[in-house]
Amino acid sequence: MRNMIDEGMKGAKSLMEARDPQQWAALQQKNMQDMLTRLTDYSRSVQDIAGKTQKEISDLVESRAGAMNAQFQSMVDEMAKSAPPGSEPAFAAMKQTLAAANSLADTMTKTAHQFTKSAESAIKVAADAAAKGAKG
Repeated sequence: MRNMIDEGMKGAKSLMEARDPQQWAALQQKNMQDMLTRLTDYSRSVQDIAGKTQKEISDLVESRAGAMNAQFQSMVDEMAKSAPPGSEPAFAAMKQTLAAANSLADTMTKTAHQFTKSAESAIKVAADAAAKGAKG
């Protein structure tokens, strides 16, 4: 960002030193193209960092949820072993509920990953379009 501000100041200074309207217009166009290129590069780097951070957080949450799930499943299995006779249907219902919750969490995680990929793709397309527009 600091570099962008410095470059903007240099561009403004060069515009002030223009001798005629054609030179001023050419410098202004060049400065705008350079600024758009820098903004596009900056946007891509921020998006890249955000994407990596989101992936790391997602992976951490998934691993923690998986570990917690395994622990809970183990606890239910241990409780079922020491439960009084006739309580098998209750534990079967608990296991079925746990399996349904796991399936829902997995589906939500996959949906979030698809949404993230779609958003990243849309941002990349917009950045590429802006870069092409700046060059054109």
